[in-house]
Amino acid sequence: MTDALRVTDVIAPIEEAAPPEWADDWDNVGLQLGHPDARAHRAAVALEVTPGVLQETLDAGADLLITHHPLIFTPLRQLRGDCPAGDRLLQLAGAGVAVYCAHTNLDRSRLGPSAMLAEELDLEDVVPLEPVRDLNKLVVYVPRSHLEEVRLALGDAGAGSIGQYSHCTFNTGGTGTFKPGAGTDPFLGSPGELTEVDESRLETVLPRHRISRVLATLYRVHPYEEPAFDLFPMDNRNPQAGMGRIGNLAEPVAAAQVIESVVQLCGAGSLRAAGDLDRRVQRVAVCGGAGEKLGKRAAGAGAEMFITGDVSHHGAWDMLDRGLIVLDAGHAATEQPIVARLASYLTRSLGPAVEILEMEAMVKPWK
Repeated sequence: MTDALRVTDVIAPIEEAAPPEWADDWDNVGLQLGHPDARAHRAAVALEVTPGVLQETLDAGADLLITHHPLIFTPLRQLRGDCPAGDRLLQLAGAGVAVYCAHTNLDRSRLGPSAMLAEELDLEDVVPLEPVRDLNKLVVYVPRSHLEEVRLALGDAGAGSIGQYSHCTFNTGGTGTFKPGAGTDPFLGSPGELTEVDESRLETVLPRHRISRVLATLYRVHPYEEPAFDLFPMDNRNPQAGMGRIGNLAEPVAAAQVIESVVQLCGAGSLRAAGDLDRRVQRVAVCGGAGEKLGKRAAGAGAEMFITGDVSHHGAWDMLDRGLIVLDAGHAATEQPIVARLASYLTRSLGPAVEILEMEAMVKPWK
């Protein structure tokens, strides 16, 4: 066994795939209990901290518990053992277990329940129903002699990713001018003299959560003491991240056949369906968890069927009126499979440095 990683090292791959910046303002994500530099030999993954998950985590001797649903969601005024959240926090703290949550940020990511549902249902040409708007344009002026070095370094730092392509940039040539002030040590020219340089205007895109890393790289590799650059937000939507997913089946099938696939995937002992289940469908929208609010968007994107959980009476009628077949497979049932998905991702990302455990306790409250 190699030396144990820190808690912050274990959660780093999650935050790379599901940046906390993607979480809703009302949400509470991140490290909720424990110290980021504490050592983690064993990490447990679960949907949420139920009594069964708590006991399983303690019995396993885990140092870190990673959940989808936050243990601390509404503000706590007291930390008491006679209330459920307080009691669980006290037990975990007493056993030295840190708690980390990835909620709506995970929902928007490729590791989330919606992406998982779309993938397992073999949907093609999949895009988010409600894409994230987090892209920025970086424009930097570089002497031609260092263009390739800067371009490559920015791409390696995470700039220039568009779909399945990386290191995407555009450059045009021009002439830059500057006059170094007293006490400077310019890369080109001399203090007090106006200098002309053959430069390139280098443009690329990057998501908001990578700005700090990319700018740190820019300052490190750019030859100038004071690189000139512009950074501004774009109105473009991120095609790889967002709430819900919509895509197409390879060919039209009966809605009842899609429902059977969902039952097998989610282990849903019961579910609710509305609409003509003999009707053949091809364009399908999904949203793991509570996705009723995306029903209108799913219909507007041409979906014939919408699979989600927690659909209300009036929400079901609204979606039926919009021509959708509606499948409510349950909140927990549509999210539970991501536990195995996330555990597998962490095992691949971290290797043998930490043992990743998939908690088996189910979290569905309904019988």
